[in-house]
Amino acid sequence: MVQIGRGRGGFYTYTAIERLLGADIDNLDRIDPSLQTLTPGDRIWMTPERYLRHLPGQFWQVRQVQPGRALVLERKPPESPEPAIWSLVLEPAAGGTTRLLDRHRSEPRPGISGSLSETFWLVGTFLMERGMLRGIKARAERSHLNGGLAPY
Repeated sequence: MVQIGRGRGGFYTYTAIERLLGADIDNLDRIDPSLQTLTPGDRIWMTPERYLRHLPGQFWQVRQVQPGRALVLERKPPESPEPAIWSLVLEPAAGGTTRLLDRHRSEPRPGISGSLSETFWLVGTFLMERGMLRGIKARAERSHLNGGLAPY
């Protein structure tokens, strides 16, 4: 989890969609030891710092890290139009497996235009996070089959 982000390990989701959106993300298929440290205040970039040549880049800021357990990210004004929290939490599950919980929380934008914008972003977020969760699962399962060693 700690190596997610553009310029890091990627988001393990649909590379074709990321490229279509101009996010310029490469997804790693292994654990990179140089990407295993995050501290509160670090930025997790979703796009280049200058997005589509003229827009400011989008990022999440690390709020909390519990190694091997949880990663909590936040967005807040003025960098983001509304405050939001994104939590990735690992929980032990039956049979020695692990469950990854992925949660978002944000304040809704007011008015009908806010509702339409929110609906658009919710659909996009659902699609990309579904891809991310499937990508992480596939990498974890391959790692397990390889005895917990590289490449993931």
